[in-house]
Amino acid sequence: MYIFFFILLLISVFLIASFTEPARVVLNLDTDENKLLIRGSWLIQTVSVQFLKKGPCQNFSVFFSDNRVASWDLKSKPKGKRNFFHIRGLSVEQACCNAAYGFRTPFLTGISSGFSLFIQSIVPNISIDMAPDFFSDHAYLVVKAEAKLNLGKTFVNFILKRPAKRSEKYYGSIGDI
Repeated sequence: MYIFFFILLLISVFLIASFTEPARVVLNLDTDENKLLIRGSWLIQTVSVQFLKKGPCQNFSVFFSDNRVASWDLKSKPKGKRNFFHIRGLSVEQACCNAAYGFRTPFLTGISSGFSLFIQSIVPNISIDMAPDFFSDHAYLVVKAEAKLNLGKTFVNFILKRPAKRSEKYYGSIGDI
């Protein structure tokens, strides 16, 4: 009986901590080195996800407290419809982003300067510092972002605000009248 109450107490402590103690998430993207690193730390544990592109395949590695847990070689999938619901469901606080980028033509660099408004429409409380390079000889993007993520609110958002499934009912068309 005491074991049951101990487990129940432990679960309740983790639930309370998930709503009160935010996780720190750091994202580093560097297209010159073909590298993406996402690091998340909550309480005293750290989880890292690393994508490296080597030749035609991509390597995906997961680290837990700086020890490699798993590693896979990924093949690229065909691009399909993107769903930004998952990004909107995140409960992000104190987010900041530093981006440096450049394209071969100044026109594309200028057009991409408006991309920060698109990001701010998805994640409204983020500050973005952009450093465009209008005279670059190659295309590159270097992003360093940091945010605090409330795990409890994010989990609730994912459960309660799931996108509605398509209805398979036939309601007719205007030609049926």
